[in-house]
Amino acid sequence: MISAIISGMDAAVPASTLNCSQCGGELHPDEGQIFITCPFCGTTVYIDKSRVVFHWALAPTLNQEQAQAALMRWMAGNQTVKDLDRKAVISGFTFEYFPIWMFKHRDRAGTETVTLAPAAATSVTEIAHIKLPAGDLTKYDQSIESQARLPTVPLKTAFAWMGIEQIPAEEIVEQALVHIPLYTFKYNYRGQSYTAVVEAGTGGVIANIFPAKAETPYRTIGLVTAAVFICLAIIPHILRVPVWITVLFFILASWKLLFENSSRRPGFFFQLTKLSIIVIIVTGTLITYGTLTGRDAGIALLIMLTGMKYLEARNRRGYYITCYIGMFLLLTNFLYTQSILTAVYMVIAVIIFACTLISYNDNTVLNTRERLRSAATMVLQSLPLMLVLFVLFPRLPGPIWGLPRDAHAGLTGIDDEMEPGSVSRLVQSDAIAFRVKFDGTIPERSKLYWRG
Repeated sequence: MISAIISGMDAAVPASTLNCSQCGGELHPDEGQIFITCPFCGTTVYIDKSRVVFHWALAPTLNQEQAQAALMRWMAGNQTVKDLDRKAVISGFTFEYFPIWMFKHRDRAGTETVTLAPAAATSVTEIAHIKLPAGDLTKYDQSIESQARLPTVPLKTAFAWMGIEQIPAEEIVEQALVHIPLYTFKYNYRGQSYTAVVEAGTGGVIANIFPAKAETPYRTIGLVTAAVFICLAIIPHILRVPVWITVLFFILASWKLLFENSSRRPGFFFQLTKLSIIVIIVTGTLITYGTLTGRDAGIALLIMLTGMKYLEARNRRGYYITCYIGMFLLLTNFLYTQSILTAVYMVIAVIIFACTLISYNDNTVLNTRERLRSAATMVLQSLPLMLVLFVLFPRLPGPIWGLPRDAHAGLTGIDDEMEPGSVSRLVQSDAIAFRVKFDGTIPERSKLYWRG
């Protein structure tokens, strides 16, 4: 059955007859009575002045121990400080059914959205962001009345809040009062008292103020570790790219390191400077290579764009993206050489990359040596998978990268056809031309000369 509530808590019960919203039966409440059950259909009605709305309750699925376990998992997550689940001391908890207003509104495109608003005073305003599972809503039962908080926010006020949220009243197609089961936990951490709410229907944790990870240490760690890693990725390319690319990259990196701690937010001058640098990068690449595609031109652009991304990174997400771009840049070394020395260098750089990611996720417990040890362990653990892929991955005809040499550079030697202007730059080919086997004595080296 559908429960109903008549809202508008700031006025007395009108003298006119009240009818059940479910069956239309006549109701006769006593003076001061808040809830009344329809004698005809059993619908629960909350009596006030304004209008009739649905009244639901969300059934709890967690007991106190399970709710506390959900709180511990949240404390151990990425939002909170390290080891909050072990260092926090829970001082108490309460359980209640908290009232919230639920509005269903449909826009002109026909899309339905649910918006919630607290129906009683609370210090945890994040309750409005709870996701209600519609299938678990049940009829409000008066047996939970002793644990249910009465609504103190009139429906009229909640409608006014919807207007503030730019939700027109004509788009609201349904409104309801829902009592949701909440465990409210009080806990202490480093002399401070905090409150966290566990929604007992889905296990979600809600908190306005909690010991969160500080952003400043992440910015400092990200600034330094990202610089180290991308420099490791670029060092092998220094002798392969023009001097101006190397110089401009280190200018960008130095600018970042020198002015990162400035309290001023990037303004118009900063944005204009970035745009000018991008124009210089593209123009310089076109002048140097005659194209923006191909191995050498593409790597040159990637180096400069990595520097630009590092320059504009101002939070954890920015540093994550910078490091991942640097990882792609590191892999481009294999386009030039696959020697053992290069492989050893790449393994060391990958360990530094893993250490950088560990630094972004843990800045309170592990020191640098422990982070390097964890990174090396993860790289070693990936070796079996690498060997399996090396054995089972099919061998493709030709280079897997598709660009063993510059796609727009000419090679010394004989080709089937040549077109004027197609050679933008001449590079020496080190590929094997042919092999010779002598039946008798091998001639002197000075006489080993062939013309094609």
